[in-house]
Amino acid sequence: MRDFPLISHTHGEAVVAWRHGEPIRAARFIADVRTVAAALPPGLHLLNACSDRYAFAVTLAAAMIGRRITLLPSTYTAEAVRKLTEFAPTAFCVADSDNDGIPLPTIRYPLATLDTPDSPGTSDVPDTIDSRGGPNALDVPGAPAIASPSETLGRTLAGHRSQPFEVPRIEADRVVAYVFTSGSTGVPVPHPKTWGRLVHCVHVAMTALGLDAERPCTLVGTVPAQHMFGFESTVLLALIGAQAFDASRPFYPADVTAVLEAAPRPRALISTPVHLRSLLLSLDGQDARLPELDLILSATAPLSQELAVRAEQAFHAPLMEIYGSTETGQIATRRTTQGDTWQLMPGIHLEWREGQTWASQGHIETPTALGDLLEPRGTLDAQGHATQFALTGRTADLVNIAGKRTSIGYLNHQITAIEGVLDAGFFMPDDERPGVVTRLAAFAVAPGMTVSTLLASLRERIEPAFLPRPLVLVDALPRNDTGKLVRATLKFLYDQHVASRRHSVNTLSVPVDHPAYAGHFPGRPVLPGVVLLDEALSVISASTGLPLSACELASAKFLSPVTPGEPLTLEQRTLPSGSIEFEIRAVERLVARGTVVP
Repeated sequence: MRDFPLISHTHGEAVVAWRHGEPIRAARFIADVRTVAAALPPGLHLLNACSDRYAFAVTLAAAMIGRRITLLPSTYTAEAVRKLTEFAPTAFCVADSDNDGIPLPTIRYPLATLDTPDSPGTSDVPDTIDSRGGPNALDVPGAPAIASPSETLGRTLAGHRSQPFEVPRIEADRVVAYVFTSGSTGVPVPHPKTWGRLVHCVHVAMTALGLDAERPCTLVGTVPAQHMFGFESTVLLALIGAQAFDASRPFYPADVTAVLEAAPRPRALISTPVHLRSLLLSLDGQDARLPELDLILSATAPLSQELAVRAEQAFHAPLMEIYGSTETGQIATRRTTQGDTWQLMPGIHLEWREGQTWASQGHIETPTALGDLLEPRGTLDAQGHATQFALTGRTADLVNIAGKRTSIGYLNHQITAIEGVLDAGFFMPDDERPGVVTRLAAFAVAPGMTVSTLLASLRERIEPAFLPRPLVLVDALPRNDTGKLVRATLKFLYDQHVASRRHSVNTLSVPVDHPAYAGHFPGRPVLPGVVLLDEALSVISASTGLPLSACELASAKFLSPVTPGEPLTLEQRTLPSGSIEFEIRAVERLVARGTVVP
């Protein structure tokens, strides 16, 4: 039976990962993997919720050598996890933080062990490590009692690194992970990933991206390891391709910049259009430069050529986009600055039938209908298959927001399943401008419910990225004779709502004797900016129907002081993206402006 090594690093001193600027070498990685594998409780399925990329990779590899299967759901909402347990009743969770809130039996990956020296026989791990007692304490039905599994793991991780360096091998046809997509009926759909296909996927990606195991690259990712893009392009690319990943997941531009500057070269940034745009915007008006890179990888949404050009200029590195899906993995690449044509990875075949594009062969487990509309381009190969394509759109039901994918059918199922909702429908506006995150809208018939209560219930069922902005309560939905909600009708409702909310002017009422004036400042009272913003957000919430908790202030600038008794007006405009721009004036004088992101 064919098998492949767990990692492709050929000697124990090879660097697998970097954490806080310190190398973690292959020998330590393998030792940590064996220790975690020995500490895992019984149960075939493991949900890997570790946010530290090294802890994730060790837990993933430990699951493989321990003959467990890693579960990678698209969301951790209570409803999704409940459905997950129907698929895997004895599933347990490994996490590295207290705030995961996942309703599964959970053990803790002791991050304290990662800060111990990278040498055998040393341990600064405390005698007692939180073992997650209470409702999430590890209690796998039918399993023998395990005393404080997290404590056991913490005591042994740093103390068992003196074993010989020997890389385990995994059978090619063994299922090592299930990644999940959201089914239209609300039941997560599992997609098996075998080790052999994952290895093949990384090998063809290495060729397509020009990476070399003899000159390993440091991979810095802004995407989580649990996302298919992050899973393939940070963790698997490092383990199978003999590269090295940074254990962090920087989010804010300053943090991303700091991690990149510390990363050894050659180095690559694995990111998304949204994160790249944020990084480049952080340079506007600043006397600063971004670190030079050797490669940029982008995925999860199409990247505009303009943004690609700016990114290549700012980082002095080529930018490659990856095209793929949860079901297929990565299947094509393109150099965005050189055109819109995608190059298929070797072995992947596309077929056009039944109004859809199907992908098969290569590392794809089963033939898969793609959610996007593709157009063949270029010359055909010897078997008559297209090797290039252009992305021309997507099927109407699929939604991709900020790198997360779902379907309108799934969202409709979730909102109508809420008690008190008689009818509902989601709508995706036609706003595909590059760099702009388009937000979903939804219309619901829910007598006796408010927007706030309905959003709170919906938040328990779907990812925050898919929460409707706006959510509009109506008396009835205009279904046609066959009971369908036609997109054109929903668009009419949406346009009506946006037109009524797009622009409005309201009065801000701040009493002359407001207590905030006292002492701010003696002899010349001025309204504190925080009070002014609080009043503005309250008006925006009331005028749009959005709950105050959903009005997130994205930016604010104070231009002139407000003194007691000045009449104030707030002018707001709703943008196609769903963001709300506002200006506050004292008569004609502009005193503040900002943006709210629902």
